Amino acid sequence: MLTPDECRKRLGAQSDGLTDAEIASYRDQFYQLAELCCDICSEAEEADTSKIFDDSEISEEEREMIHERAAIHEIDAGLPQWYALRLALSRSSGSVN
Repeated sequence: MLTPDECRKRLGAQSDGLTDAEIASYRDQFYQLAELCCDICSEAEEADTSKIFDDSEISEEEREMIHERAAIHEIDAGLPQWYALRLALSRSSGSVN
């Protein structure tokens, strides 16, 4: 865990006027946020990718394009399948569940 002094170094001028207790409080909140983000990503990785969007809402052609785009993201960028599919879907006219 970062000490208040280490946080001050990283914050630079933004830490001016803040007490060590305030900096420690902000640090703790950021650690909690980071933990929450990690939990959400872990749950998403375990989720069934078939539940990310409803195939019935889009045409066969668009479905193929989305899955092809997702495969490219997954392979070329090394993204997890669930994230690649969400990214591909976000760039189409479909909606993410």
